[in-house]
Amino acid sequence: MTLIRYMKHVLFSLLLVAFWGCQIDALDPLNTRTVVPDLNARVTRKLAVSSDGKTIYNETRYTYTNEGRLERMDYYSPNANVQSSLYYYEMFEYDANGSLARKTAYNRSSSTGGFSSGVYTVYTYPANGQTNETVFYPTGTNGYKPMTLVKTFMENEVVIRVERYGFNDNQQSIQQNSTTYVYQAGRLTTEELKDAAGKSIRMLQYRYKGRSATVESVGPNSSQSFVQQELQYDRRGRLIRQQYVNYDVYPGLYYSSSTILPTSLSIFEYDN
Repeated sequence: MTLIRYMKHVLFSLLLVAFWGCQIDALDPLNTRTVVPDLNARVTRKLAVSSDGKTIYNETRYTYTNEGRLERMDYYSPNANVQSSLYYYEMFEYDANGSLARKTAYNRSSSTGGFSSGVYTVYTYPANGQTNETVFYPTGTNGYKPMTLVKTFMENEVVIRVERYGFNDNQQSIQQNSTTYVYQAGRLTTEELKDAAGKSIRMLQYRYKGRSATVESVGPNSSQSFVQQELQYDRRGRLIRQQYVNYDVYPGLYYSSSTILPTSLSIFEYDN
């Protein structure tokens, strides 16, 4: 899979949350699940700041290979001296065909300690238009065990469905939920989260106006909606600003709303 094809896969999906030590969608390492017409755009830096722009919560830096593939993501946060400190990074590996094959996470036990590998993700492509990503975690002397499995299905180069699985004690995968995606004129308009039985849990609706968009969240038993996110794009259609304006749980997350700061603002920078 070439970079441009991979970027098409990545850049047509939305998201989002500035790293508080969790990643929403491992198949979407650039955290830009939205319509970005400029498929050559490459994110080089993402800043998570307060709504007034005065406080930096954390920073993500992206490094690419000479072939243009994403190679490394570095995560920084201010330390006690208000200096930016690297606390976590991820390395990406590709197979002979250029397809993403593995991502390995490295973290440190303290602000001055060395880095060690921990969780890693394996990417496989069992069918045309399908990507499976399996996350493995260390279990001490027992090696590694699978933790989660995400299956992504695509049609016409856009994501149409994502299925999420956990594993039981026998390492058998059990579906937990899924998300379906609806597009109009090439733009993502609806995301619907469903439980394992197919019952609707939450729906996100995207409303575009010029270079901005709002994302409204609607529950299955309520017609009332409210703005959850505000998005802004540059003249080339690249996401440059994303802000959560209300507490809520993003569809597909297993975290409480406390993992997202409603006043946090994410700013994206590009290398061209």
